[in-house]
Amino acid sequence: MLGHVYFDETFSTQFIALLEQLEDNSDYWHHVWEYLYIHHMDTLSLEIRKFNQQEILEFDSEDEAVEFDREFLRNNCVGQFFSSRSN
Repeated sequence: MLGHVYFDETFSTQFIALLEQLEDNSDYWHHVWEYLYIHHMDTLSLEIRKFNQQEILEFDSEDEAVEFDREFLRNNCVGQFFSSRSN
């Protein structure tokens, strides 16, 4: 997929549950999130919403997000989930 993606609470809860079921050596850990989504489209629901280019800020790294918002890491529990993995 190209562009931004917003995970609502329902999607996030379901996606995290799928991630937690993965083995540490699973091939899924070596792919982008879309790889897991594609294999579970029957249970994970996303919708398309179009926005003007100026309405969405996109960051290519955690450092870029922190540079924009110093509180990013403190307010981002997903980062804590992935930092506990050693793959």
